[in-house]
Amino acid sequence: MYTARVQHEARKELLRKLDCRDVVIGFDFARNFEFYRNFTITERAFSTAQAVILPIYVARHASTTSVVLEDDDSVERLFGGLVLDDDSDSEIEPHVPEIIFETYFFVTTKELNHPKKNPSLLHHCLEKVFDLLNVGVLGGTRRVYLYSDGELRTRHHFAWLGRVGQRLKTDLYWSFYASNHGKDLYDSEGGVFKCGARRFVRDRGQRDSNPIQSAAQLVDYGRTHLAFPSKKVKRRHFFHVDVKLDIPRDAVPVHRSSDFYAFHVKGTRGSNTVYAKEFSCFCDQCLRGHACSRQSSSWTKTDAGYI
Repeated sequence: MYTARVQHEARKELLRKLDCRDVVIGFDFARNFEFYRNFTITERAFSTAQAVILPIYVARHASTTSVVLEDDDSVERLFGGLVLDDDSDSEIEPHVPEIIFETYFFVTTKELNHPKKNPSLLHHCLEKVFDLLNVGVLGGTRRVYLYSDGELRTRHHFAWLGRVGQRLKTDLYWSFYASNHGKDLYDSEGGVFKCGARRFVRDRGQRDSNPIQSAAQLVDYGRTHLAFPSKKVKRRHFFHVDVKLDIPRDAVPVHRSSDFYAFHVKGTRGSNTVYAKEFSCFCDQCLRGHACSRQSSSWTKTDAGYI
């Protein structure tokens, strides 16, 4: 059994059966966007100014958003990159509610907040999305499912998961792709942003003038040219992280963290204890700690937390 393939199938099933009180969030850092003051060979060879782009997609029910749906939205439903027609021979029931996808882009500079040296950058952006979505017990959110690549599987993120789950009083589930480089909607959205910006620079730029030379200008480009809805994403939001974030204090190493691909915290119970599992499809059996048909591993209590 290939874990990566099973994870992909389980994620699509989760979107099909997503409760109106639940939210699915996926994220990963895109390849850095390089700035050039001009287009000479010397400048291209020695330029080190780079922008860090973090695309975060959010999947939730249309009834919980303010998005105005078009007439075609009742015919086409998007689940994990698949557009399914009501008239097609699909196994999905026709009464499955509409799922809305939105993307939140956060842009900063590599010199200001390095993503590998400062884990607070990811924490700051995710908490900003939580605030915008009104995630928490007062907002009616029951569970938040997080998906990302395995390279983000660090003790700092495990400690943050327990802290923010307890603060929001919401159950948080974080699944890491077994391949460590899973392909998801955040990859295509990051490519749309970077490729569009490069085309804009190529068409509008001159030899001694580049229209995008800073992170703020890159955010302005996104808000001006990419905020309109597409076939997959209904809305795009752009934010500029222009302050240097404090590096969090050290966290406790998690024993056997390389063997686990799923973590969760029961924030609704006021707990900050992080539990881990080798694999979870987030079905009812997995969430309750029972044996699952896909994999029978159980949740294990970890020592994740700050020193």
